[in-house]
Amino acid sequence: MAQELTFNITEDVRRLKRPTTVKDFQLSFGHADQGPTDVVIGDDGNIVQGRYGDSARQVFVNVVQGKNNEPVDITGYLPEFNGCIPDAEHIVIDNWDGVLVDPRHGRFRFDFPIQAFTVAGSYKQAYFRLVQNGTGKTLATLEFDMQVLEDFVYSNIVPQDYVTPYLDMINKLKDAYTNFVGKTQDSFDQAKKRLDDIMSTVEDKADTVEQRLKIDEQALTELSKKIDDKGLFTKEEADAFEQKISAILANAATSKVRNGKSYATLSARLDDDEEHQLYLYNSIAEMKADDGLAAGMVVQASNHNDGDHITQQFKIGSTPDGDELFVKLANGNYANEITRDRLFPPKIVAQPEMFLASNDAKRQKEIIDGCVYLGYEAFTVDVHLEYDKTNGFHTQEDLSTLCGTFTYAKNLGYPTTALKIHYTGTFDDTTVPAYGSYITSTVIPALKSLNFDKVCVLNERQETVTPWTSKYIPQFIGLVNSIKTCGYKVGISYENDVHIAMGYNNQRGLMQSLDWIGCNLYPTIGAYGNLTGVDDVITAFDEAMDSLYLIAQLGKPIIITETGIRPYPQYFASPSNYGFDDSTNGDYSVFTRYFEGVYRSKVKTVAKEVWDWHMWNDREIPDMARLIRRARGVI
Repeated sequence: MAQELTFNITEDVRRLKRPTTVKDFQLSFGHADQGPTDVVIGDDGNIVQGRYGDSARQVFVNVVQGKNNEPVDITGYLPEFNGCIPDAEHIVIDNWDGVLVDPRHGRFRFDFPIQAFTVAGSYKQAYFRLVQNGTGKTLATLEFDMQVLEDFVYSNIVPQDYVTPYLDMINKLKDAYTNFVGKTQDSFDQAKKRLDDIMSTVEDKADTVEQRLKIDEQALTELSKKIDDKGLFTKEEADAFEQKISAILANAATSKVRNGKSYATLSARLDDDEEHQLYLYNSIAEMKADDGLAAGMVVQASNHNDGDHITQQFKIGSTPDGDELFVKLANGNYANEITRDRLFPPKIVAQPEMFLASNDAKRQKEIIDGCVYLGYEAFTVDVHLEYDKTNGFHTQEDLSTLCGTFTYAKNLGYPTTALKIHYTGTFDDTTVPAYGSYITSTVIPALKSLNFDKVCVLNERQETVTPWTSKYIPQFIGLVNSIKTCGYKVGISYENDVHIAMGYNNQRGLMQSLDWIGCNLYPTIGAYGNLTGVDDVITAFDEAMDSLYLIAQLGKPIIITETGIRPYPQYFASPSNYGFDDSTNGDYSVFTRYFEGVYRSKVKTVAKEVWDWHMWNDREIPDMARLIRRARGVI
């Protein structure tokens, strides 16, 4: 039966090895209420025990973090066993026998090779190392005790170093040598045949011995023998060549020096070898600026925070992939984002409220950078309209600054998918025509260069759902049609799923004029506070989706034009009650519970896009960034 090991990479404390040459050496940590205690590993149960000569010893390993033992996502990491066997003379480094069983929940299996059980006794040191594929960076070292029991029946195994990275290099050399000998044998056989053919022709044409060509017979004989012995590169010479190359590789595999540079450990040198490097960039902007990227290359762009392991991969091509996020490079090529097994089909869009940044261009770009970090694939630009009799309609945002901000996002490779108009003032005989005129003559032209294809002309307006406010419905339909003539897909945002049902019953003509239908969705989840879980969120959104099936018969795409929550548990009872309080000290697990529920609910089968209405998008929240990328299938 396989053994279970559990390592907490943030809470466990490693046991320190005490020196044996210093008399009365002691090491302790003092606690005011407990007195001194030895330094120990967090889980003393992490012991592996095997018999001398074992070849099928297997363990399952769980990697967790935090006081609540939450699983660590080890996707993209390779488990490697490192150990110094009991004779203290030989080592085992094995990256062949680890298998990721459930990487998302921090679980892998390791099958120890027979070379790990060649000497009875306790290992001088044993640990697993989690190495990131491609970069060679180490996430954690998981140390444990390892014991090999004596076997008095079988005792003929000779201990030796067992280093699988070195064996990989030797195997590659052997393959190359075998291929070389095969190819050269063919070449020399062909040369010998041609020579034999020439000699035969000369002999056939010679009538007498005197008429034969004067040929240096000794030279031909030596050449023929040389060819028979594998040609100018003889077998003996090939063997000597193999021995010389093997010696070079053996020295390279164990040397702590490369290109004149010395390293403290062999591991440090291997981490720096060229063969362990990828095309890595600290940001998408850095990748975009590299004019040496050519079609077919695969690159990886990282976020700038050390330790959060937020990355995404792109494949370079000469044309963009219209189905995936792509970045146009400085040299004219395109970096197409690589995705696989996308879990949430709707486009995940950020909808930051830029009027909160008070037209500060620097602050707005910081918000864009935060959205890019979190993993959104596009943006919606919000514009808030106000009206007074003196100045008529105007915007809270400076349209020029707003255009510059979202152009900055566009240049990073993140498109603007829609323009959304907000107006909470009164509609009357004066404001209704002025409203439509201002949108078509001022707002859209100012932002047209962002290349959005959708316009939301009305947001949460009572006039769109009740029968007694139908006076201006014809004018609204006229506005929809006029914007359509400019090439945009036009929709409106209903306040919630209930208002959509009301609009369907009372103002269906307006609905039928639209290209798409938007719903601002903030379902009440429950007054459980911190006890609210992902399943509660799924249930609430599933029930809301059942209401939206009503309008499916209209054949209109559905877009969730707002959703989100404040990072405090009490907001589960009323997510739409958006305050503008500071989120610095919020509970960000509220975000992950809420949005994991959204991504796992029926929303994924109903909506075409989901616009996340955040006002704190510059917060760099690694768990949220991983969740969004996992939903999008980003590698």
